[in-house]
Amino acid sequence: MVDASTVSSLLLKLGDAALQDAVTLYGVSDRVQFVEREMRRIRSFLEDADSKRRKGDNRVQNWIKDVRDVSFLIEDVIDTFLLEVGRNKGFFRSLGRVLEKPHVLHKLNSEIDKIQTMLDEIERSRERYGIKDLPESSTVAHVRRPINPEIDNTDVVGVDAEKNAIIELLLDERTPRRSVVSIVGIGGLGKTTLAQKVYQSEKVKKHFEVSVWLNISQEFNIPNLLKKMAERLSIKLAENEQEEEQFIPKIKEVLKRKRYLVVLDDIWTGDVWSEIMSALPDVKNGSRVLMTTRSLETAKAADPRNDPYKLRYLNDEESQDLLFKKAYVDQIANGSYPNDLLEPAKTISKKCGGLPLALIVAGGLLSTKDPTSVAWNKEIATMNWQIGENACMKILATSYEDLPINLKPCFVYLASFPEDWVYKAKLIIHLWVAERFIPRDEPGTMEEIADKYLEELAQRCMIQNLKRSLTDGSIERFRVHDLLLDLAIQEAKQKSFLKVFSKRADFENNTDARRATFQLRDSSWKHSSFDQNKMIEYTKPNVRTLIFFGKMIPFDSQFKLLRVLMVQNCDFDGKQQSSLKKSLKGLTLRCLALIGCNFEHEFYLPVAHLRNLQTIELQGVENLVVSGPFGQPILQCLGRGLARADLPYLQSLQTLEIWKPAGIELLNMPSLVRLSLINKTTSWKSIVTLLSKLNFLVCLKITNENGIPIDIINTRSLPSYDLLRTLSLEGKWRLEGVTLNVDMFPPHLTELTLWRSAIDQDPMPILEKLQCLKVLQLYVAYTGKQMICSRGGFPQLQKLKLFLLKELEEWKIEEGAMPMLNHLKIWDCRRLKMVPDLQHVPTLNVLELLNMPEEFERRVKNEDQHKIEHIPSIIIERFLFST
Repeated sequence: MVDASTVSSLLLKLGDAALQDAVTLYGVSDRVQFVEREMRRIRSFLEDADSKRRKGDNRVQNWIKDVRDVSFLIEDVIDTFLLEVGRNKGFFRSLGRVLEKPHVLHKLNSEIDKIQTMLDEIERSRERYGIKDLPESSTVAHVRRPINPEIDNTDVVGVDAEKNAIIELLLDERTPRRSVVSIVGIGGLGKTTLAQKVYQSEKVKKHFEVSVWLNISQEFNIPNLLKKMAERLSIKLAENEQEEEQFIPKIKEVLKRKRYLVVLDDIWTGDVWSEIMSALPDVKNGSRVLMTTRSLETAKAADPRNDPYKLRYLNDEESQDLLFKKAYVDQIANGSYPNDLLEPAKTISKKCGGLPLALIVAGGLLSTKDPTSVAWNKEIATMNWQIGENACMKILATSYEDLPINLKPCFVYLASFPEDWVYKAKLIIHLWVAERFIPRDEPGTMEEIADKYLEELAQRCMIQNLKRSLTDGSIERFRVHDLLLDLAIQEAKQKSFLKVFSKRADFENNTDARRATFQLRDSSWKHSSFDQNKMIEYTKPNVRTLIFFGKMIPFDSQFKLLRVLMVQNCDFDGKQQSSLKKSLKGLTLRCLALIGCNFEHEFYLPVAHLRNLQTIELQGVENLVVSGPFGQPILQCLGRGLARADLPYLQSLQTLEIWKPAGIELLNMPSLVRLSLINKTTSWKSIVTLLSKLNFLVCLKITNENGIPIDIINTRSLPSYDLLRTLSLEGKWRLEGVTLNVDMFPPHLTELTLWRSAIDQDPMPILEKLQCLKVLQLYVAYTGKQMICSRGGFPQLQKLKLFLLKELEEWKIEEGAMPMLNHLKIWDCRRLKMVPDLQHVPTLNVLELLNMPEEFERRVKNEDQHKIEHIPSIIIERFLFST
C-alpha cells in the first residue's frame, strides 16, 4: 500500500524539528499540528480502504486518490515554505530578511485553508463509504524464519530432464550447421532458469570453445547488444567504433575460428534475431544459438528446421516440492512433509497452475507465516485466485499486497531501473535512504535496516539474488523477474509513485508522478524527430526524483523541490556539461548519483551550491572534481571508482574510493568506514597521516604500482587496528629488512587480498594464524618455491585463490589445516608439480584448476585423482591468454 507509506513519510516530515521551529516563529504551529493529527487519523483508515479497493469498490479507489492528492499538496506546501524561509544552517541568520516578506505567511495560510477544505471532504467521504478504523499493520513481517544464503530463488525442481534434453540438442554432432535451439513458454514458466542451468553445465562448457550470454528484453538496443558481445569476446573497440556495421566484421572474424554458443535470453520479436544473425557465422562446426522466447512464431522463424522446445508446466508433486522449498519447510523423517500442511499446500499448488514463478513467490509469502495449517488456510482464503493466463500476475499481486507497509515503496522503486537490470544492493540501499523510505524508529542504522528490507524481499522471492558477500553473507547483486517488474511499474503508475519513460508512447500524456525515470537506451532515439530536450516537459515541476539512463535531458531550476538526481551511463560534452551545471543550480538535492559518466573536460561539481546535499554517489566517473565552498577540490574522481560522501565538509563520509588523492591528509573524515586509494603521486606520509585519524575504518584497499612501504603494511599502529575486517594491498612490498609476523595484520580480519606483493617469505605460516580469516586471495604475491599450510591453520577460511605464483613448485597441506575451506581456485601457477593433499580438506565443494601445466593436469586425472575424488564440482580449463 504505497499510499500508506506516502502518508507515513509525510508524517515524518511534519514532525521535523526544523519545520516545527519555522511554523512556531510564524505563529502557525496550531494549524500545522491540526493537519498532522488529521493525517494520522486518515492513515489508520487506509488499511480498510485498501481492502475494499481490492474487492473492486471504485468509490474507495477515488477516496484513496484524494488522500494521495492531499498528501502531495501538504508535502509541496511544506517543502516550498522551508525553501522560501531558507531551511539551512543560516536559517536564523536569514530570519530578519524573511520577516520582511509577509506574503510568505499569507501564502502559507491560504494553502493551509485549501488543505483543511480537502481534509473535511475526505472525512465526509470516508463516512459515506463506510471505511473503518483498523489497527495498523506491522511495518515488518510477523515471522522471519532463518534464511539459508545458499538457497537461491532461481533454483527450481523438475528441470533435470529438460536440461538434459536441451544439452543433447546443443551437442548433437549429427547437425554440423549453426542451428537455433529455442525454449518457448509463457512468462514465469522458468525459461531463463532452464537456459542458465544448461549454460552453466560442465558438458556445455567443455564442448563449446566460446560462450556468450545476452539479455534481450522488450526494449532491446542492437548496437549495445553487439557491443556487449564484442566485449565478452575480448574484442577491443576504438572510441569511434560505435555503430553495428563496425562491430559485426570483428565479431564474425573471432567466431568463425571457434565452436561457439550464443544465448539470446527473452526475445520478444523476430527483429532481434534477423539483426543479430548477421554477426553469427555458420562454418559448419557445430556452433549453436540458444534462444528463450514467449513467441512460438519467433522461435519457428529463427530456425524452421528445428522444432522449438515447449517448456512444460510442473506436475502436482513437483509443484508441492517447490512450494515447500520456498516456504522453508523441511521434510520430516520419512521423506514426506508435515501432514497438516499437505492439504493447504495441495490447494495452493493447484491454484498456481504449475507455474514455477507463481509457486516461488507464493512460497516466499508463506515463508513469512507460521508453518501451520491455520496460517496457510488463512492465506488461501484471502488470496485473489484466478485460473487462466492471469493467474500468475494475481499471485504476484497478492504477494505484493502482503508486504509490510515500509517494504512496498522499496519494492516499487525497483521499477526505476530497466528490464533485466543487475541491481547493485549498496546503491539501491543508498537511494532508499535518500528517498526516506527507511524509518528512523527501528534499531540500527538506516543502512542496516535497509539491508534487512532487501533480505526480506529476497526471502519473499520478490527479487532474485545473484551474489552474496563471502564475508558477511549480505546481498551484493540481484535481479527482478520481468513479470514482477511489470507489477512494480503497474503499481507505480496507479499510485502516481513513478513514471517510466522508455518509448515514444510514454510521452503521450503528462504525469503527476513524484518520480520519473528516462530509459533512453534504444538507438532509434538518436534518429527520431521527437525533441528529446522537451521530454522533461512531460513531468511536473514538483517532481522529487529524476533518474536518467543513457542520456540526461537538460532541465532548469523550475524543479526546485528535486531531492534525488541519478544519471547513469551518460557521456557529457562541453555543452552538456554546461547544461548539467545550470540544471544543478539552486536545487534542494539530498542525493546526487553519477554512475558510469564521462566528462569531456574536467568538471567541477560545486557542492557548496547544493545546500541540502547529504549523499553523493560516484561510480566509474571520469574527469570530475567535487569542489567546496570556495572552489577548492574536496574530492576528486579522475578515473574509475566509487565515492560516497555525506556532506557538508565530509564529516559523515563513510565510503571513499579515489584516484590521485592529492591533499587527502587535509580532509576531516572522522566517520570513514571504507577507504580505497589508487595512489600514484601522493606521498605515503600524507596517507599515513590520514589513516592515523580514522578510528572506525572497517575496509582498507590501497593500490600503488611503485610499491607499498612497511608503514602501510604494518597496520598495528592504526587506531582502527582492531576494527579492520577487509584489507587489500596491491603493489610490491617494501619491507626494508623487516620480517613478517602475524601482529602486522588486524586480528579480526575476514578478507585479505594481496596483489603483486612479491614476498619471498612463505606467507602461509603467518596468515594461517589469523583466526577470523574467511577469504584469502594471493595474486602474483609470493616468489618462493614452497608453501606449507599447517595443522590447525586457517580455522575459518572458506575461499582461497592463488593466481600467477610463478615460482611455486610444491604446496603441502597437513591434515587438519583449513577445516572449513569450501572453494579453492588455482590459476596459472605454471611450475606447481602436483595438486596438494586435498583429501585432508573434506569440506571442499568447488575446485577450479585454470591454465595449469599439462603434466599437472595429467597427474590430477591419474595418480592424484584420489586427492580430489571427494570434491563435488571440479573445473579444469585452459585459456589462450591469462588475465
